[in-house]
Amino acid sequence: MLKSSHLAFALCILYLVCNAFVLAFKPAFTFLYALLPLFLGFVYLLVFDFKLLAKLLVFCIPFSVTLSEMGLSKSTDLSIPTEPIMFAMLLFFIIHEFASGLIDIKILKHPLSLIIFAMLVWVLVSTCTSTIITVSLKNFIARLWFIAAGFLAGHILFKNGVAGMRVFSWLYIIPLSFIALYTLINHYFFGFNEDSADWVASPFYKDHTIYGACLAISFPVLIGFLFQRRYTAPVKIAISLLVLLHTTALLFSYTRAAWLSVVVALVVLLILLCKIKFKTLCVMALVLLTAALCFQKEIVLALSENKQDSEGNLTENVKSVTNISTDVSNLERINRWHCAMRMFEEKPLFGYGPGTYMFNYAAFQVKKEKTIISTDFADGGNAHSEYLGPLCEQGLPGALLMFALMITVVAYGFKLVYGISLYDDKIFIGSVFLGLITYFAHGFLNNYLDVDKAAVPFWGFIGMLVNYDVYFLSKQSGEKNQMVAGNEKQAEV
Repeated sequence: MLKSSHLAFALCILYLVCNAFVLAFKPAFTFLYALLPLFLGFVYLLVFDFKLLAKLLVFCIPFSVTLSEMGLSKSTDLSIPTEPIMFAMLLFFIIHEFASGLIDIKILKHPLSLIIFAMLVWVLVSTCTSTIITVSLKNFIARLWFIAAGFLAGHILFKNGVAGMRVFSWLYIIPLSFIALYTLINHYFFGFNEDSADWVASPFYKDHTIYGACLAISFPVLIGFLFQRRYTAPVKIAISLLVLLHTTALLFSYTRAAWLSVVVALVVLLILLCKIKFKTLCVMALVLLTAALCFQKEIVLALSENKQDSEGNLTENVKSVTNISTDVSNLERINRWHCAMRMFEEKPLFGYGPGTYMFNYAAFQVKKEKTIISTDFADGGNAHSEYLGPLCEQGLPGALLMFALMITVVAYGFKLVYGISLYDDKIFIGSVFLGLITYFAHGFLNNYLDVDKAAVPFWGFIGMLVNYDVYFLSKQSGEKNQMVAGNEKQAEV
């Protein structure tokens, strides 16, 4: 019988012989042939070790580079190697789900899962009515593989417990730490000024705002690891160094929306520490919203008095957050929001189609609202809002489903944090919840769920909440009830 080592040796010899043939007679195919081992390895993992492939994907997310950043394409953009892997994983899920039911029915019936599926259905419906069907279809397929990679593939790692969730988090945080170090070194040579912040993370992050959003969503998780009892002192020292690195990177990302999102997460943390119930929080939010609507003129007038632009040091950037009178970035964002609202008024039910905002919004700009960075050539990005984007692209149902997702995530986040009895699990799930809070807060000012670097951790973190709620919270509640019943029985005796 042929030993595996002999077989491996024979295959290596065969590969080298074939490689010599290609070099001699087909030199144009040398590069493609060199990729053959990687392709075969990918196919092997897809068929025989899907869990390892999912881990590899998460690790590659921060390192992925788009075709446009590599100068290979201007029209069709694709993240390499992550999006081809995600597409294959999507096909894998579809085939195996129909064949053997890969995903537990309990996961599929969870309220968060149902909202996500409803979002996908409505994206498909609004794609069918889209003003540019090809763009919307591509957007729909990309959403499918992002969710398959984060939410569904994450289920393979998460269903065995928090250990798999920690692995997912570390596989994202560690490579992101290398990118943060690389970016800070680049930034150092340009004096850490704001202008260079736009491109020092290139080619891994084409924009400093997406870089800041990714740092923010993982930041609470990294902080949470510091308070895990399972880690030894040397490990916590290493984690402390990573926290310092990520804090510095977040500050010098010059992403004001990311800074604000971390502050919002801190506020939510204080609410959790005070053990305020979710219902009470909803009432408080409703009161604040009502007050804001009643005094909106006064609020706008107060904000208009701020003349501090974002150009300058960190302190000046912080002060410029509320400047809606002279700060170009803020004014352009307001311009995009107004365009989105006008587009919604034109097509309130189905919208203009997923992913089509950038191709349609120019006609809805008003001259007095345009800024020096405004454009009419569909090259200025999206609606800068995770809520107004769906509103104009998918109509009112699309925006309502996004708000429903946010509210339901917050509801289950509170439920899990208050209901988990295991200390390390409570800290970890709480930090994951706060990571999601940063993105939902960031979503009022930017939208990145069409980018793999933000979409995979976002859907993955939601998958963690769902899996913990389905498999582990009820088990802890049952054990707690048994202990209470046992204590009552002993008291009776």
